[in-house]
Amino acid sequence: MLRELYSRDFTINSLLMTMDLKHILDPTGKGLKDIEDRIIRTNLSPAITLGGQHKRIVRVIYLAAKLDFDVDEKIITWVRKNPELIADDVQIRYLAKNLNKALKYNKKKVISLIGEMGVWKYIPALPGISSEMGRSLVGV
Repeated sequence: MLRELYSRDFTINSLLMTMDLKHILDPTGKGLKDIEDRIIRTNLSPAITLGGQHKRIVRVIYLAAKLDFDVDEKIITWVRKNPELIADDVQIRYLAKNLNKALKYNKKKVISLIGEMGVWKYIPALPGISSEMGRSLVGV
């Protein structure tokens, strides 16, 4: 069971609930603290978590926007070193759909994260934003 929980993408997704729905269990000891601290962190190193499933890079941006959470610097640094992976095996339709949803939650955070992660050149044209707009907003 613990192995399965650590295989989940983020600490905040590693929580369990008792069958009576009265208690939240945090077997990794990280999820509740990260929710309290409002931060998205991977259970394992970003290279393992994001490198194995590139869609998770998009999911980082989406969840950060939806929940108004910060993103762990280790994630941002890893993506910045591997920006092409956001589009490597991720379908453009998936990328555009999820980033558009994220933009509805928190446009400024999405633009900021795209800039911090250095992935602008891999992002398809999205209604309401452009790479030039993003660069000017985040000073990239």
